[in-house]
Amino acid sequence: MPPIPERTIERLCAYRRIMFRWHQQGKKRFHSHELADEAGITSAQVRRDMMSLKTLGTPKNGYYTDNIIEELGLIIEGEGGQKAVLVGVGNLGRAIASYLDGMRPDLRVVAAFDVDPAKVGQTFNHIPCLSVDDLSTVVRQEDALIAIVAVPSNVAQDMANQLMEAGVRAFVNFTSVRLKVPENVFVQDIDIAIALEKSAYFARILGTGGAPSGGESIAVSETISQRKRVLCIDDDRDIIDSYRSILGSSGYDVEFAYDGDRGLALAKTCNPDLIILDVMMRYAREGFDVAGKLRQDEQLRYVPILMLTSVASEVGSGFDRDRDGLSLPVDAFVDKPVAPFTLLSAIRRLLSLSREQINVAGGVTIPRLSLLHYSDEA
Repeated sequence: MPPIPERTIERLCAYRRIMFRWHQQGKKRFHSHELADEAGITSAQVRRDMMSLKTLGTPKNGYYTDNIIEELGLIIEGEGGQKAVLVGVGNLGRAIASYLDGMRPDLRVVAAFDVDPAKVGQTFNHIPCLSVDDLSTVVRQEDALIAIVAVPSNVAQDMANQLMEAGVRAFVNFTSVRLKVPENVFVQDIDIAIALEKSAYFARILGTGGAPSGGESIAVSETISQRKRVLCIDDDRDIIDSYRSILGSSGYDVEFAYDGDRGLALAKTCNPDLIILDVMMRYAREGFDVAGKLRQDEQLRYVPILMLTSVASEVGSGFDRDRDGLSLPVDAFVDKPVAPFTLLSAIRRLLSLSREQINVAGGVTIPRLSLLHYSDEA
């Protein structure tokens, strides 16, 4: 089975939580519209997600709750389940341990670690607390692939490095530091302070009936099905991080890939509404080749493509955007470096294009006005 996109996994986890409750209530079967109502999304989205499962529903009987729970468990944790460790047993760490106690038999926190000698040797919600000196040994012995990090921010990266060296491949990061990890390690950031500050802003604005300056609209309580998905294909991790921050805070779902091949594969599974594509990745014109392949794919050919480029200066390839760009099958160019407002303006404009306005020509010169040109100087 190919990798499932992150947002789809989030929905599947949400579905399973609902089904656990249904199981406790004795609800043995359900239809897609019932799950959609509980999850706050559309029935069509539920049916699309269910198509990734082996268990099929029927119009008459719907889906069998226990069968779907079992299959989702195999997808999420895998056969035999997974183990996690908790690093940091301060107030937040103990609250996390209490919350997770007994929640998922197939996803267990098997050990906690702390530097405080007074905590070492104690048990918190059935989780033994050990010294951080034992961290690497225990992680390897338990084959724990997941780490929950609730330590002070100034030691978060060092702790993450130790955990990765011991074999951890996924983090739930409760610190305010963005962990630096290789491509084959997943990080889920949970910043409670930012969530509170964001809520404070909207509470103030909505409470007074006001609106943000500049005439921007407020995106509040947007359901997953309404959010537009943007796929970013760029080999610069810092740029990818900036896209995730800018677009995520503006209400977009963001998927990303670090080269053209992975980007093409991910595009087929995540169904993006727009693709941001770098020109120069593993080789000078990789972005051009990727754009051509996207336009040849029946599933993806009408997805707007925003190309970010400084190729003329970086590559020295002789590429002239005004002369050569019109023959490329992309819908807009933006010069690097790009300011957030410029990027968001270009994205909004491209998402408003109709199917007929998408440039699928691929090698056919089109009128200059059909391409959108933005720069930070404008």
